[in-house]
Amino acid sequence: MRYPGTYCVTQPDKTAVVMDRSAEAERTTYAQLEERSGRLANALRERGLRRGDVVAVLSENHIRYLEVYWAAIRSGLYMTPINRHLAPEEIRHQLNDSGASALVASHAFADVSAAALAAAPEVAVRLMWDGKGERFDAYEDVLSAASPVQTGPMPWGGVMVYSSGTTGRPKGIKHPLTALDLSSPDAVGMGSLEQALLRMATRRSTCARRRSTIRPGSSGPPVPTSWAARS
Repeated sequence: MRYPGTYCVTQPDKTAVVMDRSAEAERTTYAQLEERSGRLANALRERGLRRGDVVAVLSENHIRYLEVYWAAIRSGLYMTPINRHLAPEEIRHQLNDSGASALVASHAFADVSAAALAAAPEVAVRLMWDGKGERFDAYEDVLSAASPVQTGPMPWGGVMVYSSGTTGRPKGIKHPLTALDLSSPDAVGMGSLEQALLRMATRRSTCARRRSTIRPGSSGPPVPTSWAARS
């Protein structure tokens, strides 16, 4: 999957993510995905997360899921998805075992999240979408307060998945991060045109100003069951 900022310059209004459950599917454009993931990346950085830190996600299939993914990938963070069917004790194990510094959760899992976090004090950053949770910051409020402007390097992050645990406790699979930087197109083998587009996107010279009227949460109420990424 290409960094969405490249498409943000050429096709900002093209659909990047679709949650297709009803007649009125919820959609996120490339411009929205770029802006919102950038805001979240800046918010996490402001809260102390640095390259190699871990962000956990506990949610049903959701339109916002890829925002967390891209915020991690563009910040040198690991994203670890938590199985929504896990019990609080199992969630707590994954949070502590992964060394998660942040948890982004859906309000649908507010109760199990709170129970798991009671024994996971190292998870200092706690965000929740679709509602309020005790000791959680509202996801949309955090994005609204954060800047969409990319500053500094963009080290590649990664995904830390967990085994099913059929022979014991689930184990995390954590590959070493590469030394690549998303703001250095030569390092990822892009062609000259893509390099130029990526430089435009990461400098925020086009997309942020063209989409200055976009506000977090503007894509409507979530109706999640599945998502599809389109390029």
